[in-house]
Amino acid sequence: MLDVAIWSEIYTLFEPLPGLDYVEVWLIQLLEEARFFARFDLDDMVEHLESWCPDYRGLLINLYEPIRDRFA
Repeated sequence: MLDVAIWSEIYTLFEPLPGLDYVEVWLIQLLEEARFFARFDLDDMVEHLESWCPDYRGLLINLYEPIRDRFA
């Protein structure tokens, strides 16, 4: 699993990558994010997100950061 320092670097890779390279990095990032979330209890994460932002389901936000800040 990627550590937090490397994780944040992945986000910076998106801008310069063309086409399929972009998609490949995005899929890798999505897989790592899913693995990260799988480490925690779903109900605990939802409770935290609802306390953080009651309308989190309606927002276009990155859920990784608030969960990382609370549970990692």
